[in-house]
Amino acid sequence: MANTAATDGYCPTSPPALRGGLKLKHHDVKRTVRVDIPDLVAVLSGGQRGADVAGLRAAHALGLATGGFAPGGFRTLDGDAPWLGTDFGLVERGDSYAHRTASNVFCADATIRIASDFGSPGETCTLRAIRKYGRPHLDVPYTLTYK
Repeated sequence: MANTAATDGYCPTSPPALRGGLKLKHHDVKRTVRVDIPDLVAVLSGGQRGADVAGLRAAHALGLATGGFAPGGFRTLDGDAPWLGTDFGLVERGDSYAHRTASNVFCADATIRIASDFGSPGETCTLRAIRKYGRPHLDVPYTLTYK
């Protein structure tokens, strides 16, 4: 039986808005990788800046259900963001980023980590939750170049 301590058995997803699959492409300088995800019906996120919010916006634009857990007060690195609840269905969960992260990993079938530093505190926290709950994950590295 799965450990539901991270969520008290509750996972914030709304009924699927789209079934039948989604084809995603990952582009980099050297290659394009096509990933078929036949059962993708929802995107969960903690709502931080960057890839977290981009994933929510892309899912919403594709008609996918969105949800996830955010720290209390919808706290993000950019300040409080209550619109994450109203626009994307996130719910407040605990006071810490670690609690939010563990809850999101627990509720997800898989996790995609997009980062330039997989050794950062946030990415380390996410990997710890992935291992704790035995969830599959995909790491997508990227590098920012400023000119």
